[in-house]
Amino acid sequence: LGAGDAFAIISEVHAATMETVTLSVQNDLSVNFLKVLPGTFPISLSMTEGFVAPLFTTAVGTAILSQLSDEEIAALAQRARTRARRRADRVDLDAVLKVVRETRQLGFAVLYDAVFPDTGAIAVPFPSQVEGFPMAIGVGGLRDRMRRNERAILKAIKGAMSRHMGATRARPRAGAAG
Repeated sequence: LGAGDAFAIISEVHAATMETVTLSVQNDLSVNFLKVLPGTFPISLSMTEGFVAPLFTTAVGTAILSQLSDEEIAALAQRARTRARRRADRVDLDAVLKVVRETRQLGFAVLYDAVFPDTGAIAVPFPSQVEGFPMAIGVGGLRDRMRRNERAILKAIKGAMSRHMGATRARPRAGAAG
C-alpha cells in the first residue's frame, strides 16, 4: 500500500491502544475499511473489513478529506447534496470545510457519536494512496475511553507512522488548500 508498511503500523497501534484500528480508503462519497484489527477490550467497537461508512460525517472520512483540495471537497459535497433524499442528510459545505481545515492544522480528526452511539474515533491521514484515492488510519472505541486516552492514542499512531515511514509525512495532494 505504498510508503511504509501499513500493516506494521496498524498492528503497532493496535497493540498499544487495544482499540479497534482501521486502514481506510475513499470510495466516491464513502469510506471503505480495507483492514480492521478488532479491539481487545471486553466491550469494543465491532466492524469488519469491507465496512462502508460516510465520507462526510466520520473521523476517517474527515482525515481523508483533509488530503483533498477545497475545490475537490466542494465537488464531492455537491454530489452528496444531489444524492441526499432528506434535507437533513444534505452536506453543509461550510461546516465540512471548517472541520477539514482544523484537521489539516492539527494533523488528525476526532469525532464522537458519529457512526454509532457512545463511540468515538481518532483518525490520521495516511501518506499513501490506493489507485489515487487518499487513505486514513483510524482508532475507534467507546466514547469515554477514547476521550480519556486521546493523547496516548495520537502518540501511538504518530510514533508508529514515524518508525515505519521515516521522514514521510501525510501531505495533501497538489493544489490542496490548507
